[in-house]
Amino acid sequence: MNDVFVTCIKDGRFDRFGRPLVSGSSYTLSWSLARDLWQAGYVSVASISVFDEDPLAGTSPLDDFNISRALSLSRQPTQTTANLAAELAAIGSSLTYKFPSLTAGRLLASLVAGSTATRAGLVVTVTATAHGIPPTTFDGCDFFFPGCPSLASGWYKNFLYLTANSLQFALPNGALGVDFTSESINSGNAFIDRVEGCSLTLPGSSLQSGSRLRLSAFRQGSPGAGAKYLFFFTGVSDQQGRSILTNSANGFAAFTAVCDGNKIRGLTNQVDFGLSSVVTDAVTDFNAPLPCRVELQHNTAGEYLYLAYAVIEVLK
Repeated sequence: MNDVFVTCIKDGRFDRFGRPLVSGSSYTLSWSLARDLWQAGYVSVASISVFDEDPLAGTSPLDDFNISRALSLSRQPTQTTANLAAELAAIGSSLTYKFPSLTAGRLLASLVAGSTATRAGLVVTVTATAHGIPPTTFDGCDFFFPGCPSLASGWYKNFLYLTANSLQFALPNGALGVDFTSESINSGNAFIDRVEGCSLTLPGSSLQSGSRLRLSAFRQGSPGAGAKYLFFFTGVSDQQGRSILTNSANGFAAFTAVCDGNKIRGLTNQVDFGLSSVVTDAVTDFNAPLPCRVELQHNTAGEYLYLAYAVIEVLK
């Protein structure tokens, strides 16, 4: 790290040689010492950006150029600043973005018609005849509850298999509402609707003409013949890919879209290396933040789809 120019604003500290720092005087200190003194309130700096840590510190821009180009960082979107994205993009590095809500796998079950829910404290028990979910395989994951009169639909934590006809999940601490018994789920209908599995927003200027955008996901599904769908969307409603599986519903899916001019182009109804008669041509403002999301769906009661992993990689 480079040395930092500071101004002392309070007496009582020393430089690395033991000499006192005098309030009102300016000094050039090592990066680490300057940061420690600044954090303790003994010095000021012209801009706190001097303490930003450089992910390429110690590398030579010339000798290590190829290493820099191959660098791939995995960061949460809230930790990824536009400056970092721009700096890495300038040397052709890729950025991998994790979905912040995907802290555990997510299980979407098509509960059969007539399923009911009972709440006791922060535990909800679902009774669903032949729900099709195997014992113990997905215990601890997030579970999508379709909703009942006293509890909204959404993703809930700590799924637990009970029997072939029942399961549980947990409500968050402090959840409002009262206990209830045997309330009808999804108005008594089987649940086969499409739901959002996870989402994130790419920082503005993450993409430009010539960039590549790829979603990689691992999913598992029930062995039945019903169709199980995984969709990739950018923007509000631009479908950049779709995976359809039936009785062999386990494995990776990858969806790649390319930035061409002012558009994102993807295979609307296909995965990578598939052939499609339809291409999505989505006009996109690359300077603006870009919402991205994964959606899940199956069309047969008593089946399930599980999203274990998903990331988005951007190569600018």
